[in-house]
Amino acid sequence: MSQRFVLAGVVVVVLLVLGVIGYMMVRPTPTPTPTTTPVETTPTAPQTPPSIPKVIRIGTDPVGSISYKMGAYLSDIFNRHLGRDLGINFYSMPFPAGGNLKALVIGDIEFAEPTDLELLDLYTYGGTFGIIKISPDEVKKLPVQTFWDFSLTSFLLVKKEDAGKYRCWRDLAGKPVFLTPIGFGTHLSMLRALRALGINVTHVEISLTAVGDAFERGSIVATAAYVTGVKAAPSWLLELDVKMDLAPVNLCPDEVEKLEKAGIIVVKKNAAEFFKRNAGMGEIMGTQYFHGFHAAVDVPEDLVYLMLKILENTSKDYERVAAEFAEIAQDFVGLQLKGLKSALSMGIPVHPGLAKFLKEKGVWDPQWDKYIARSLKPQRITG
Repeated sequence: MSQRFVLAGVVVVVLLVLGVIGYMMVRPTPTPTPTTTPVETTPTAPQTPPSIPKVIRIGTDPVGSISYKMGAYLSDIFNRHLGRDLGINFYSMPFPAGGNLKALVIGDIEFAEPTDLELLDLYTYGGTFGIIKISPDEVKKLPVQTFWDFSLTSFLLVKKEDAGKYRCWRDLAGKPVFLTPIGFGTHLSMLRALRALGINVTHVEISLTAVGDAFERGSIVATAAYVTGVKAAPSWLLELDVKMDLAPVNLCPDEVEKLEKAGIIVVKKNAAEFFKRNAGMGEIMGTQYFHGFHAAVDVPEDLVYLMLKILENTSKDYERVAAEFAEIAQDFVGLQLKGLKSALSMGIPVHPGLAKFLKEKGVWDPQWDKYIARSLKPQRITG
């Protein structure tokens, strides 16, 4: 019995030895692992640049607005001079007033067309003017300064017979004034300037076409108005010009000083450039703000740079068909710089493509590097 156990044990040992020898003969020869140099990673390491989108949707206000007209022209320019080469289709997409900005932040379009003041309200989530109705949780991306297409000047008018009563803006304190419809860029511009001056007026909400009737009824004593770019006035203001004699309420020297200290640009316009019946009003003083089309950084830096170069080269061709192009046709770089500085005073970040363009033009201040956006939801720069 013991001999059988011994023989069985010997057989098991022999089989194990043969199995090990067989495995050693058939296993693959290991390849030595090369020594690699460690790669240092940091939280600020550059992100992979976004790919070029195949479709770029340019959001605008409703059909018939200046915003829609500009968006349609821009889509045409980019499709003809850029889209074919890069395989991109550009579209203008109208939204209800103010809706295109929300469409961008939730990710439905690539470009929106806010003014610098609307950007300020967006970055403070309605805390500045109460116009932007969106919570931080809804935001997927934020537009940054990308392209400024024209400026607007907002000012105040009264009936000519009342000109002697209102010589400075502060003379309108406590009076019923139409600041243009709530949500308009001019409405925000007037609010910002009046707050900087410590002046409270009573805004009366009416339609643009009812301004003349409101003057005649006495429900308002003054109206805010605006002109765009170089020589373009809105149709409602031209109709008011035909209907009645008007006079500007200009800023007094101390008011100009306060506004400029607050970073608000004060400009002077000649009434003869915009009005016919009231061409003799002379000098009109107002505050300037800027309109543009803006994207988040998911639109790549080099694409934005190319778009700016194309607009610079084609703006003179479009000036003859759209008065709003006159300003960029006359001084494209200068307008970008003015719009940039206005928005920087509000802490609004800058698209790297715009920064690259302005650096190439030799007008970029290295101190502005901190404003260049690097993420889809950059922070407002304050202090």
